[in-house]
Amino acid sequence: MKVELLDYTDKPEKTVAMAARNDYSDDWVADVGYEAAMEPIDFDQGDYEWVEDNLAEPSWDDARTELEAKKKSLLEQLLDREHYGVFEHPSASFAINDVSRSLMAQLTRHRHMSFDVQSQRYVDFEDKDIVVPETLRDSDEHLSRDAGLVDLDEDVRQEYRQRYDELMDDLTEFYGDAVEDGVPKEDARFALPIGSPVNIVASGNLRSLMHVMNIRGKANAQWEVRELADEMNDELHEVAPITANYFEENAPFKLGL
Repeated sequence: MKVELLDYTDKPEKTVAMAARNDYSDDWVADVGYEAAMEPIDFDQGDYEWVEDNLAEPSWDDARTELEAKKKSLLEQLLDREHYGVFEHPSASFAINDVSRSLMAQLTRHRHMSFDVQSQRYVDFEDKDIVVPETLRDSDEHLSRDAGLVDLDEDVRQEYRQRYDELMDDLTEFYGDAVEDGVPKEDARFALPIGSPVNIVASGNLRSLMHVMNIRGKANAQWEVRELADEMNDELHEVAPITANYFEENAPFKLGL
């Protein structure tokens, strides 16, 4: 599996902060300077005094450090108060490589995201490596939602890994022979296993992405989709570090999706 951030809203956490300021300000947010918008919000009083910087001839580094501190304080305050709506404005798109159609079925249940999936009608899948289940791939203990803690005897694991590999080879050989003999890919694909690897482009706003990471990052989530949730969170650290750090420290939390 590989996950890469394809595109994202420029300065996503700035967008969140400006949206929040819009909710609690008498002024039009487009006229409010970025620095003023970062000032703390007094949610209880409902009236806000925007404090000007009083640094004497501040350097750019000093000003940037103070601005980032203000932004961090504001975003964490919003998350503490479960004001998640403002996190729906910025979005991100991910390129996801070589995941099973089992994972695809789980991920595409999240209706607040958008997906494009590599087509088995047009792409030849004969030479693609089938995803191997974690339980058959290594001898470590694994947590399964339905079976609990799984610790297979090594002889059992090796036996079923061998049988799995042989079965996958038979299925992909059948698929390749069928396509070569003129069976359309859209019909030959019926023989392909759920472990067939696909590429996905997935997009969502920050709130929906946190929801996915909430649900799919839990210890009892299926191993492959849990790995995906971790990879997506790592990518978000690059563009929305305050939100990603808060999520890591406080998740799971109820997002109402």
